[in-house]
Amino acid sequence: MRNESNAADTVYHEILKQIGSGEYPKGSRLPSENELCQKYGVSRITIRSALQRLLALGLVETKIGGGTYIKDAAMAAAEFNEMIPFIVLDSRDLWEMLEFRQGIEAMAAHYAAVRATDQELEQLQEIYARMAAAFQENDLAVYSNLDYEFHLFISHIAHNSVLEKVNGILSRFFQNQINESNREIGHTVGFEEHKRILNALVTRNQRASEFYAEEHVGNTIARYRAHPAISQMLSSRRAPQSGSDR
Repeated sequence: MRNESNAADTVYHEILKQIGSGEYPKGSRLPSENELCQKYGVSRITIRSALQRLLALGLVETKIGGGTYIKDAAMAAAEFNEMIPFIVLDSRDLWEMLEFRQGIEAMAAHYAAVRATDQELEQLQEIYARMAAAFQENDLAVYSNLDYEFHLFISHIAHNSVLEKVNGILSRFFQNQINESNREIGHTVGFEEHKRILNALVTRNQRASEFYAEEHVGNTIARYRAHPAISQMLSSRRAPQSGSDR
């Protein structure tokens, strides 16, 4: 929720200051996710969201099985890139955000089905198991955070650096949209849709993974359209007339 997003901002800016001060010099390895969680007293999803932003700005790089390392990146360029979401997006761009997500979620699932390691797929199953527990307990805040982590992790295990950078830049917008979606239009149907995506990935079925990921976001668009209050609120924006809604 909002507190989770604020926490990610805080962690991001703290690490950014440490990079700028030279505390983390070029080539040095950042502490592990667990160590950062303990240091800042936050969840893994908060750390991952902060690291995604650093990755998107070209300040760090990840090495499979080797952690996250500081790259040689210009701070001025990083500060400019950080402004991009605020320049081009605001809360009225819901439809465009969902259309964009529909494409990149499908692409991420397509490549994750082939490139993810067995260990990474096991980690995705663990995230889903925690989602299931939050769903059963009707804990919407925890469920929404894990929903975001589920999608974020799929983009990570697709092992496409451009995809990771885009997700890093737009991470807060994606997270806010997922939180709002679960709060305003419900998460029961979406929970089952996540299960279909997971099963397709675990069996490494590229076409099914891509289809179910695209379908999930397409169904979200359809559920937004069917919600009277949201439709009225966004009446000044034309909802997309996409033939992919199911």
